[in-house]
Amino acid sequence: MSFANLKFLNSEQGLSDLAYFIQFLRKNKLYGVNDQTKWVTVGGSYAGAMSAWFRSKYPHLTVGALGSSGVVLAVEDFSDFDRQVYKSAGKNGPECTTALQRVNQYVESIIDSDGRLAFQTQFKAEQLTAT
Repeated sequence: MSFANLKFLNSEQGLSDLAYFIQFLRKNKLYGVNDQTKWVTVGGSYAGAMSAWFRSKYPHLTVGALGSSGVVLAVEDFSDFDRQVYKSAGKNGPECTTALQRVNQYVESIIDSDGRLAFQTQFKAEQLTAT
């Protein structure tokens, strides 16, 4: 849980970690898992893409993969996502969208103020700097 270890938070490492996990359970026969245990990866959105990538990269470890709405192209400034969240929240009433707006305003006010370090500390991100 250190800033230096953030470099390991990537899709390749995530796939490798899952492969290791499956092999570890098989080798140690934990929780009834053995060499005949069948594995299917499942995920939605980013995890959906990871599920499909895992099946492609480690076909010997899975018998299938289900990827719902798997992300295939990363978009840095994806304002359409925010619009969809707002639209979906609005279906639950105007108080829901108002609450989302207030949370965003609150977080932005902390980040833009003297409370930034406390906010970063809460999420163990003290070493991150604004760009």
